[in-house]
Amino acid sequence: MRRSTNREWTHFLCDFFEDFFIPAVALALVWVVWPIPIGLKIKSMVFKKPPPLKPRRLVEVKEFILNEAELIREVTIEEVERTNFIHDPMEAVPNVPFGHSNALWLALRDSIQPNETLWEFESERSELKGVHSMWGYAIKGDGRVDRFMTTGWKIKIEVGSG
Repeated sequence: MRRSTNREWTHFLCDFFEDFFIPAVALALVWVVWPIPIGLKIKSMVFKKPPPLKPRRLVEVKEFILNEAELIREVTIEEVERTNFIHDPMEAVPNVPFGHSNALWLALRDSIQPNETLWEFESERSELKGVHSMWGYAIKGDGRVDRFMTTGWKIKIEVGSG
């Protein structure tokens, strides 16, 4: 009340700054600055490089060589495809032999030469880091096994002492 009755020039400037200039500058800064974080977020979402995908497939360890002693029995292609056919009524997995790993199976199957045979194998070696055993199918030719496909792993679980 006292300010409204006692109007001096200095009070007018103070009122102008308090009532108009400072709110106007604050409002202008808010309107100018608020889109920047939103724009940066949109830019990071649109132009973000996805991390490189590691292909999830059955592991073929090239440094690992199977011994003939690890071969269990000779099998036919038809037997392997029949016993490993996936039937998923929910269709989350393709209804083909080995499901999502069918491409790996087809590559192995198609690489079999007339002088080679298909074998089931199981290997229990300590040289495989973190693996207790693995099993799958291998191709034997000329007295050696050079290609294989793993279909299962048993992992070592190390329990710490005390």
